[in-house]
Amino acid sequence: MSPSSSASEHRPVLLEEVVGALSPCARREDACLFVDATYGRGGHARGLLSCLGPFDRLIVMDRDPDAIAHAQRWAGSEPRVLVLKGRFGDIRELMRARALGPVDALLVDLGVSSPQLDDAARGFSFRRAGPLDMRMDNSEGQTCAEWLASANHDEVRDVLVSLGELARPSATRVAQAIASKPLETTDELASLVRPLLAKPKRPSQARRDAATGVFQALRMHLNEELEQLKSLLDQGFELLREEGRMAVISFHSLEDRMVKQRFRRLVMGDPQLARLPRRGSDSRAISIIRLAVPATEEMESNPRSRSARLRVIEKRRVDVAA
Repeated sequence: MSPSSSASEHRPVLLEEVVGALSPCARREDACLFVDATYGRGGHARGLLSCLGPFDRLIVMDRDPDAIAHAQRWAGSEPRVLVLKGRFGDIRELMRARALGPVDALLVDLGVSSPQLDDAARGFSFRRAGPLDMRMDNSEGQTCAEWLASANHDEVRDVLVSLGELARPSATRVAQAIASKPLETTDELASLVRPLLAKPKRPSQARRDAATGVFQALRMHLNEELEQLKSLLDQGFELLREEGRMAVISFHSLEDRMVKQRFRRLVMGDPQLARLPRRGSDSRAISIIRLAVPATEEMESNPRSRSARLRVIEKRRVDVAA
């Protein structure tokens, strides 16, 4: 699959909004550095590269070996692009190991890419029968089937409650059913849990498959997605230069809540430090995009964009008086 062909298969969400928010960071006299920490299939990366000059640089990262292979083929004809394999929660280590930084613009798209969902062998989707894998990096670690076989009932239940936002009685029923039989494929898991879960009552979720919350929770747990996001939010802001910007696209309420709270803290400052006498300067943020969602046209043409949320902040240096 060539980079150009995959671009038509995977549609980057909120592309115009992302490029519009981050492109001002490229208007500098010296060379600038952009980072796309979730390359996927390069839709956002192409948009960001179009903003950059001949001496600027774009770092693209991903933990998925297929995404990295795709990025490396593209980078072969783009001398301004450098490819790094790794988890975005390790961004500080990945960048510093190569003496890269500071960063002018940083993008993180937390969604599962269309190629991952559409490839039955990856095991992300209940709509396609395949091995129960769900690893973002399928070259290492436990598969979902292996984790379910080793986890106890309480562990599975707690994951379904905290990450799938299932009611505790429903999560208990599902966890008990999972413990009762070995599961190897996505269709086995989906068929097992659907009868145990009531259809959503809210009209906005009426078309949602009953298995959605279960698959979402297991994927997020297996890949430590919230833990990775927390690390990224802390490290990413640290890596920004003054007037650098960080953009995050989230698709899940837990993710968006974490981004919203962290960005608010960066904008408002740490209330504990505000009580201490200090002198000098401090890094704070201003909100560039408090919240953006896809337009109706984008949601109609790309249904997977419906739950996308974009937030953008800019780093500023402020004076702190004693």
